[in-house]
Amino acid sequence: MLVAEYCTFAASAQNRYSGDASYSESGQVDIDNANGSVRGSAQSFGADEMSVAAFRSYDVSPCLTARSSDSGYDEGVPSESDAACSLLSFVELGPSFETLHCDEGFTDSEKYSTSDVENPFIATLKDSFTGSSLSEQSKLLPTLKKIVRNSNWPTSHEIRSQLWKLLSMDKNFGTNTIIYLKELEDMLKSGVKTLSPSFISAEGTVIHDYGLKEQGAVTLQRLLIVIECGRPALKVVPVLYPLCALLLHYMSPEDSYAAVIRMLDSGQKQRFLLQTELASMASSRTLLSLLKKHKKSVYTLLKRRVNVNDETLAKIFNNWQAWIFKKLPFEYVVRVVDCFLVEGHKLLLRVTLALTYVWYKAKGKEVVSSRREFEGMSVEERIAEVERQIADTAENCPISVQTLLDVGCSIRNLKQSTIDRLQKEHESDLQEYVTKLQNERPAHRSQHLYSVAFSSKILDTDAASEIMASLPDRLQLEMPLLLYRLSEHGASFTKMWSLVDEAEQTLIIIRSIKGDVFGAYCSSCWAERRDRHERSRSRFFGTGESFVWLLNRQCGLPVTYGWRGRNGGDQDAPQMFQAATEKSLIIGSGGGDAIHITGELTNGISYPCDTYDSPALVENNGFDIDEMEVFQVLTGSS
Repeated sequence: MLVAEYCTFAASAQNRYSGDASYSESGQVDIDNANGSVRGSAQSFGADEMSVAAFRSYDVSPCLTARSSDSGYDEGVPSESDAACSLLSFVELGPSFETLHCDEGFTDSEKYSTSDVENPFIATLKDSFTGSSLSEQSKLLPTLKKIVRNSNWPTSHEIRSQLWKLLSMDKNFGTNTIIYLKELEDMLKSGVKTLSPSFISAEGTVIHDYGLKEQGAVTLQRLLIVIECGRPALKVVPVLYPLCALLLHYMSPEDSYAAVIRMLDSGQKQRFLLQTELASMASSRTLLSLLKKHKKSVYTLLKRRVNVNDETLAKIFNNWQAWIFKKLPFEYVVRVVDCFLVEGHKLLLRVTLALTYVWYKAKGKEVVSSRREFEGMSVEERIAEVERQIADTAENCPISVQTLLDVGCSIRNLKQSTIDRLQKEHESDLQEYVTKLQNERPAHRSQHLYSVAFSSKILDTDAASEIMASLPDRLQLEMPLLLYRLSEHGASFTKMWSLVDEAEQTLIIIRSIKGDVFGAYCSSCWAERRDRHERSRSRFFGTGESFVWLLNRQCGLPVTYGWRGRNGGDQDAPQMFQAATEKSLIIGSGGGDAIHITGELTNGISYPCDTYDSPALVENNGFDIDEMEVFQVLTGSS
């Protein structure tokens, strides 16, 4: 009965218009009846590609006769009877998957709606995964990939809520939903006033919420903050903001959190998200390398238009993630995410290459006009113009989303091993440049802080807020607690140690008699100075979260110097973070001590330090202490 029902549905779907053009009985695009944009795209993309788009415009497409193992479709179009009854050959998951037909109906509502009744497709898919081993599940993925690539569910269809949740499931999903609710409760109790994640200010971050209403926008900010608290090492994840916004359109906040954590924790075998500035920058070069290998004619045109070496040419792709998550229309990006949740980062690369190919088809023949267009432009202007044109292609895409996916997924032999190798090579080439770039960034006022500033006699509110913003994300939800102030408790190491020894993390602020203001965040308890025998021969302790800082007198804001080995930086960087005796204190060493205090907290020295790659924090290296404060840095649950 199910097969008969599907055959009837598919036969009627053959005549239903839902793509770019009207169709002839053979399934080919009827160029005479197509609209202008489709007529042009049909001519430029060629009959084979457009016949695929025509055939696959309905919601769950049948199997084609000679399928490419990579693209999921071939160049031929089946007859009407083949199209009607070939789903069973398309679905190879076993007898239980005979029910993998299109949904029984679509909602006409513009507003997203959910259903308490589980969709038959989801129920069957869930049954197939339940109780299956990892190896058995991996065998199901190729077929699932083909189904999702070809299933043109409307944006308002309730299946997406169930599908996205199911595709995001892992063994920790339920636990992570509970963690989200607990972290959110702790955050709201802590008195957080500004609900904005810190990474928004990172260069290259895509900001787009897809029209979330006011309450949805607040929920998005809270979700992002909880993610940052749970993954404090994250500093740059360019598409996290729009991806979370999309998830919230279809999933609850706690399910969205669990889905994102699964993506962030995914291994190298199936990467979902670029999570460092280095990886993001290298991805531009990786895309150019893939374009050169798989779409040589497009690469050649870019090379001719811009006329620069490959390192410079790759800058065209610097904003490629925004092409997908900011420029593509909502109905396009939702379909992309359908596939992304199955295929991971590789799918985004396919879509980007497809957008570049669409641009090439539109611009490749405009030889004379393009020469005039680029005449008199600098290299930077030519790169910016090409990037703008491709972004405009995404925003006003001349082909359907199904055809866009077809073009990207038709790239054969795009192997994950090749992508990983290219990405690793380009990251290695850029490592030194990115590390230098991070260390040389000037002080700037943060726009997105979690908590109110602490009260200090040395720092004003703005400077204190900046120090707070520099702390690990999980430590920004509680106001630091003053433990010791020299002017109140006296200049005595004995007194200071008695007050600060039990603090797990401390923030030290020093003002010299000459007016220099500097200090450090120390990530380990100072009581560890007594446990030297547990550290073998080293007198140093602490972690790579530590940093030293110096107040810039011109702008009145602190400049921080983090560990040189952070974020995958110098793997051989010294790890001399903290050391102390009963009568001395050292923060940062290697080449020289960043801060070394002796003499009952009366004076000290500062030299360039290899651990933090920091300069001397005072002029002439020596300083006398005028005021000193030590704060306990609390976690959100303290």
